[in-house]
Amino acid sequence: MTHDPFQAGATPGTTPAATITSAANGRIKALRLLRERKGRAATGLFLAEGEDALRMALDAGRTVASLVFDPGRAGAALQAMAERCAAGGAEMIPAGPAVLAALSGRDNPPRVVAALPQPWVALDALPVVRPAAFAVLEAPRDPRNLGAVARSAEAAGVAGLILLGESCDPWGPDAVAASAGALLVLPVARAGLEEFARWRARHGVALAGTSLAAELDYRRAPYGEAVAVAMGTETTGLSEELAGACDLLVKIPMRGRVDSLNLAVAAGLMIFAVTEAQR
Repeated sequence: MTHDPFQAGATPGTTPAATITSAANGRIKALRLLRERKGRAATGLFLAEGEDALRMALDAGRTVASLVFDPGRAGAALQAMAERCAAGGAEMIPAGPAVLAALSGRDNPPRVVAALPQPWVALDALPVVRPAAFAVLEAPRDPRNLGAVARSAEAAGVAGLILLGESCDPWGPDAVAASAGALLVLPVARAGLEEFARWRARHGVALAGTSLAAELDYRRAPYGEAVAVAMGTETTGLSEELAGACDLLVKIPMRGRVDSLNLAVAAGLMIFAVTEAQR
């Protein structure tokens, strides 16, 4: 018999007896805590919203811990994905639109919200198979910028995203949404500057960064076959220590009256310049 996760009680011991209609439900309140960094830190889980995100996560082999879905708005595609989640041991939680709105923080809520383990990877687990490119963010503060950089990095085919120093949380709802699913599939590691330096030396990865004082155009730089693209904070750019560690400093020419770009835009330009140069 085919397992139907949309049938109340289909997963004994994990599926509620009826569709939850109140955000005051204890299980929903616990999941809502994942919208806060302390809740994510305490559980190691995060939320991903919508069918596209769920599909990317499942296709990447991610484990779904809990699946909150609206059985009244579910089509065949969502039902098929829910069956995959249930088969993998996910907690199945049918819920009404008001509950999904509370979980997502949106007036027009998605039909599904999933709670997943945060897929951190160890720095040494990042594959360095030449040609290889990595996106490196030093102490990013804006989660939407972080998510947008992850989106560009995944689109360009980089091997991983590395966060250095004190970073905003990549598993927060703003970062995950801005990544358009990229953070569900892109390997993400975190490290200190010294650990990162040892990793680069061990694998022969060059470091490229941007500087207003640089003379070399980013489109004409000799990047090489293994490159980490380093971007600094939104306000101050690369730290002196990381800029000094760069094997290559380049500039992004600007013809207008502003002298800087949004972090995500600058990172996207650099990432695609490197990956295109490596083709």
